Amino acid sequence: FWLYGTQRSTIQHFDNGPGKSTTEWMNRLDLFGNLQLTGTERVLIGITPLHNEAEFSGHIFGTDSDEGFRNNLNLDIQTLFFEGDLAELFPNWDYEDSVSNDIGFSIGRQGIVFQDGMLIDDNLDGIGISRNNVRFAGVPWLVNLRSTFFFAWADIHRNDNVEDRDANLYALFTQLDTLKSTI
Repeated sequence: FWLYGTQRSTIQHFDNGPGKSTTEWMNRLDLFGNLQLTGTERVLIGITPLHNEAEFSGHIFGTDSDEGFRNNLNLDIQTLFFEGDLAELFPNWDYEDSVSNDIGFSIGRQGIVFQDGMLIDDNLDGIGISRNNVRFAGVPWLVNLRSTFFFAWADIHRNDNVEDRDANLYALFTQLDTLKSTI
């Protein structure tokens, strides 16, 4: 079991126009627990105890009614998922390990980042199935092909960062590794 995290703190000042400047000290803590069951299977849990959504814990300095300590402590679970490899969970499927059965999966609340967060950057309740290490005979420049189908059914946020309780997400992610680059 590994326990790790990141803590961030900032003192900042910003001016939104006449009479609207704010100075604040705000904090964020991301804590994770990783229970490594085997080399390919694990359970990951994560909480963010110092902030709730976009509200952080800290102190606002100034002379208006917003001044004072902000307590946004919570123990809401932000991440909780299980991931593994089907061939490792069911070793009798291919006891000799003679064919490529690298089929990974994950299920639960997990962070999904796609296109460096430009298309997707959210913690979603979903299930994913991945086919790894696909190669084609006669295509020597293709070192690896990975494809993942992902379905999310809850905690989906739109581009305005507001949760859409009626939304579902269906995604097919692919990645090609060549001798010189990744596509």
